[in-house]
Amino acid sequence: NEIVQMIEEHNIGVVILAEAGNLDWQHLLYELERKGLNFTYCNAFNGQESDIMVFHLKQEQIELMKCARHYSVYKVHNKDSVYTMFVVHLLSGCFKNESARITRLTRMSQLFEKIEEEIYEEEEFRSFVIGDFNLQPFSAGIIGSMSFNATFSMYKAKEDGVRIVDHEKRRFYFNPMWRLMGKNEEALGTYYSSSDEGDNSFYWYTWDQVLIRPALIDQFNFDEFSIIDSVGSEHLVTQNQVISRAYSDHLPIKFEIR
Repeated sequence: NEIVQMIEEHNIGVVILAEAGNLDWQHLLYELERKGLNFTYCNAFNGQESDIMVFHLKQEQIELMKCARHYSVYKVHNKDSVYTMFVVHLLSGCFKNESARITRLTRMSQLFEKIEEEIYEEEEFRSFVIGDFNLQPFSAGIIGSMSFNATFSMYKAKEDGVRIVDHEKRRFYFNPMWRLMGKNEEALGTYYSSSDEGDNSFYWYTWDQVLIRPALIDQFNFDEFSIIDSVGSEHLVTQNQVISRAYSDHLPIKFEIR
């Protein structure tokens, strides 16, 4: 019910969920239909390879291209443009240390770039990556030039779209999440934990992120970009500034590409 209400409140056209294996997706579609919201389910969940689920308005043309254990790839058709949507749900620190997770993310970024090259050839890449990275925006897996090479500098990302490292061109992503970190007094990030393996006093972690290629920066609506901390009258963050586990251990993020 909270997902349906959130879709209504924020006029959502595409919903991406992770760890959603217990969700009754047919009931969700039924409840959305009762509200006059004509959604469909773009199936990427098969119980073994991926736990990612994508729902979208039927008018949105979204095509599943590839599904693997920790990511799925979609083509999003909009008028005369084709966008590539990469959805990720990476391993938690409960299972692998940060070094191991960065290694996997580096391999994933290289795979994504190969997919982009096949789709766009000589064109600009119109791609974005969304999901639970289980790494902070300043982790080497995110900002590392040999990984996602995601900068928080819009100017550097747009200047020429690449940086040269060891005589090799590395394409930029722009990471707008830096603009949300610490901005919302209720939700300083998307995940809360009072313990840290390195005894760092983070408490709030920005593990859920969206990374966009420079070609999409001018289409990114910063006015609609936020961490959602309430649904109707229900607060997703308690008075003690802890995420309410009644719904999820992560907070949703909302963004729009026009």
